[in-house]
Amino acid sequence: MTRKAWRTDEGLEFAKARLRSAKADEESIDREFREVQEELYRSKAHLTALLGAAFIDRVDAGAEPSDIAYRALISTDELWLLLSGTYEVTETAWLRRVAAGFMATGRNWSVDKLRRCLDEFEHAVMRSQAVTQRREALRQRISDAEGNLRRVTADLATQTVKEELRRAGNVLGESGVGPVVIPDVQGYECKPDPLAANSAFELLDLLRRYREWAGNPSYRDMAERVPGGPSYGTLANILRLNALPKKLATLEAFIRGSGGGDEDVRSWATAWRRLTTPPDSHSRRADG
Repeated sequence: MTRKAWRTDEGLEFAKARLRSAKADEESIDREFREVQEELYRSKAHLTALLGAAFIDRVDAGAEPSDIAYRALISTDELWLLLSGTYEVTETAWLRRVAAGFMATGRNWSVDKLRRCLDEFEHAVMRSQAVTQRREALRQRISDAEGNLRRVTADLATQTVKEELRRAGNVLGESGVGPVVIPDVQGYECKPDPLAANSAFELLDLLRRYREWAGNPSYRDMAERVPGGPSYGTLANILRLNALPKKLATLEAFIRGSGGGDEDVRSWATAWRRLTTPPDSHSRRADG
């Protein structure tokens, strides 16, 4: 049991370390994300300023916005979207087409300047997309680490509670799981006493009554409460065939599966031994 608890504690420390590592990486990626966003906004502002200046030159020269759009082979709506800078930053192909068409209607020196500005902008967009993907992956990693820490903590708490209850004799055995039988009110005990049986028939009848007293759980539930124990069919056959089990472990599984604790198991084991041990062995022990 000590070794099992140590492994659980080790798992808890590992889960904490995993979350701390992810949190540390989060600070780094957030800093990089802010830097990339600043670069993206700066390059977009430069591009918008360049296009705006070119537009003002054309308007001052007497051109109408619709004529500028027509000569650039773009729609008026695209022109206003371009100049306002409200387009999606991921629409780089559209931006290059519209901006190039717009600048081509003006002086040639502006086209080279636009090309450099567009290259800078597209580079910033690609960096932003890459960092955003890494940031989202890290957030998922943090979410997984937090979920794992919650699970490990809950498992440790459950194991600790089960161990404390087991020591108090209020749960199934060391490997058992499942609900505890609700005890009777003092002075009104209804739990059958196996030590009152004088024959195998009487012990089986008391065993049937014990299961009923425990709430009449299904045999499948009883088997699930004793991991590694006999199947539910084996437990059912005890009463169906009306024969005491040949192995004490089977009887123990029946009691623990019904919700009995260590005290109940001892009582039923003693009764089983009294009725299954040959009489001469009792005599030999008494003589000895």
